[in-house]
Amino acid sequence: MSSIADDVRQIETALNRIIDVFTPNPTAEAFRNNVEALVALEKVVNLKSIIDAGVAKSAERA
Repeated sequence: MSSIADDVRQIETALNRIIDVFTPNPTAEAFRNNVEALVALEKVVNLKSIIDAGVAKSAERA
């Protein structure tokens, strides 16, 4: 079973790979080759607000 800490490490690894594609010299090709994945990334990152709400409630109860 995966822990949240493991999940966070996997997210960090994935984000660092994306950073490597777009920094320090972003290209049009990088954008064109990844535009659909970038749209999906935006949807996934927006899930963080749901997590934040749950964490705040958990902290309140703690």
